[in-house]
This record gives sequence, structure tokens and C-alpha cells, in this order.
Amino acid sequence: ALSHWAILAALDFWRDAKHYRSCQALAKWEPIGQRPASGAKVGIMGIGAIGGLMARRFAALGFDVRGWARSPRLIDNVIVFAGADEFATFLEGLEILVSVLPLTPETKGIMNLDMFNKLAKGAYIINGGRGPQLVEDDLLHAIGSGQIAGAALDVFENEPLPSSHAFWAHPSITVWPH
Repeated sequence: ALSHWAILAALDFWRDAKHYRSCQALAKWEPIGQRPASGAKVGIMGIGAIGGLMARRFAALGFDVRGWARSPRLIDNVIVFAGADEFATFLEGLEILVSVLPLTPETKGIMNLDMFNKLAKGAYIINGGRGPQLVEDDLLHAIGSGQIAGAALDVFENEPLPSSHAFWAHPSITVWPH
């Protein structure tokens, strides 16, 4: 299920699994402080059937969950923002952003540098929506500047992802099949 993948990617980031994989490769014991799940602000763009289930599952794990949709919705333990007017407020301070939006003229390119700059510094992006929603060069720039820590992606502008694409070799991007 898409929600399991998003939770896996979020926990992998939030619990610093990349750091521990690196330590293992170097046979080096280097523990770092563990962040509690209750401290993570997770935002889910697209609170329909899939996003709603995902939001409830993240909330059940103790994450502070926000959702964003075209129209208002009620989901237990989730603050839902609706429409373009509430988008910036939804994004403010998010540490993990998940997209499961459908592709529409309004969502094409929605995940761009302007959006990334509204998130908490060092936020993590999980895109399970549609590839054209993500401006790929903007993501690379935001990771390079440190605004975004990394991303887990299972959809791309061009699919299958060309073998020469920068995402394959990027140490902060995890490529998954859809």
C-alpha cells in the first residue's frame, strides 16, 4: 500500500537510517540522538481515500499530521487545510511532506522552490502522487542549498526514469518503483 511506503520513507528519514547505513558501511559505531515521532510535523497533500488513510496511519504513530485538499474534510487527529488560500499555512514548518495528489493543471509543478522554502529547513519530500507535480531541478537545488534534506520518489517526469538521470546517483534521493 502507498501508505506503508510513505511511512517507511518518513521513518527512514526521521530515524536517521541513512546515517546508520553509512556507519555500518564504515564499521563505525556512531549513535546520534533519536527524534521522537511525536515531534515530527507531517503534511499530506491530497486527502482523498489514499491520503486520508495515510493521514490516519501517520497520526496513529504519534506524528503531528496536517492534510491539504481542494475542499474541507474532517479526519480524526488531523488538521485539514483546504484550497489555495490555506496552502501556505499548511506548508509552514512541515518537516516531512508527502504528496498523493492527482495530476491537474493546478497541481502540475506545485512542488517547486517556492514551496520548498516554506517548509522547515531540512525537511524531507515524499512524492507518491504524479511525476509532473515535482519540478526536478528545483528539488536538486533545494537539496544542494540544505533547505531540503532529501526525498523519496516513486514517480517522475519521465518514466521509466532514464539511467542518466541525476536522481539515481544522488546520495539524498531514494528512487522507488511505483
